[in-house]
Amino acid sequence: MAVGNNTQRSYSIIPCFIFVELVIMAGTVLLAYYFECTDTFQVHIQGFFCQDGDLMKPYPGTEEESFITPLVLYCVLAATPTAIIFIGEISMYFIKSTRESLI
Repeated sequence: MAVGNNTQRSYSIIPCFIFVELVIMAGTVLLAYYFECTDTFQVHIQGFFCQDGDLMKPYPGTEEESFITPLVLYCVLAATPTAIIFIGEISMYFIKSTRESLI
């Protein structure tokens, strides 16, 4: 009992999606323009002095004098995800090969 392939394609949905996306994008641009160029939200003007002792944090020193130097930090941050992915892929390879040998 072979059933024929009576699939019908409707291409009218594509212009509908494009129209909806254009309306959403235009609305976003108009809202951004409205909020940027009008006084919808009033700006609260508050002054402070840059050298105010109450607002300043203690100076921690230069990066080279820190406990972990930037070079070591960057190397660890670059190598850690790579090592985790590598270990995960290797372990999945060995787990997959042991599963296939059991079957």
